Amino acid sequence: MKIIKSVLLNFLLYIILYYTINAQNIVINEVMYSPITGETEWVEIFNAGKETVEIKGWMIGDRNKPEGSIIIDDSYLVFSDDYIVIRRNSGLIFDFDGNIKVIIMSKGFPRFNNDEDDVILRNDEGIVIDSLSYKSKWGGDRGVSIERINPYKNTNDKENWDSCVETNGGTPGKENSIYSVITPSRVSINVAPNPFSPDNDGIDDYVTITYSLPFNKGNVKIEIYDVSGRLVKRLLNNEPTGSTRSVIWDGKNNDGRILPIGIYIIYLEALQSERGITVSKKETVVLAGQLN
Repeated sequence: MKIIKSVLLNFLLYIILYYTINAQNIVINEVMYSPITGETEWVEIFNAGKETVEIKGWMIGDRNKPEGSIIIDDSYLVFSDDYIVIRRNSGLIFDFDGNIKVIIMSKGFPRFNNDEDDVILRNDEGIVIDSLSYKSKWGGDRGVSIERINPYKNTNDKENWDSCVETNGGTPGKENSIYSVITPSRVSINVAPNPFSPDNDGIDDYVTITYSLPFNKGNVKIEIYDVSGRLVKRLLNNEPTGSTRSVIWDGKNNDGRILPIGIYIIYLEALQSERGITVSKKETVVLAGQLN
């Protein structure tokens, strides 16, 4: 009998430990603490693990009420790689594609301070699953969320957070605009296909220019020059960006006309203003087509 009780006890401990470990994979991923007038504050959580997590009875709180309020009373499963937005029941939230997963709390959603505050996520037993103590200098602004750079790194590492660079000010329900697994040591450009032939035959009509920067956030300029050094196309003009991004070029100049067959130079310049870092990179691309 003692052996049976011991086995059952160990099994129960295993189950508790299993679900506790999986729950720790739910992380605070993005916070809108200073929305524009008419919109509401919200918090995005992300399941960075491989197992599904039940969050029924979980709670969210702030520095003023660290014990938190219940997010949802009903069963709610957060699957692997799920982004879940939690918000109060008043005010709007912009929606990129109509398919984001949102939990609207009936009451008790925190009111976050704009200068600094805590975001505390607890399970149904009151155990802290994840918590963030942010400061406004970490990122975020009026109508701009603060985003986590890497969900697998320390939540309270200030280097792991920064302002969203999306024009809408946030990325609720999808991958963060400044998400990065590993920041490259230097800038790089990948061009594919190369050559490309913008002749509308459905084959290689566009070229994709993908860049990686040695910092998580900056402003990027991408210009296309011919072999004589003349600017023929400006693709990006000091636009805010994360560490990686892809831009498509259709072979047309700034006037909307297809350029002649030949070799063109892609010039990228990126600025990280906070650290005063400027990097640049050149790459060539061949615009091909049928000869007359």
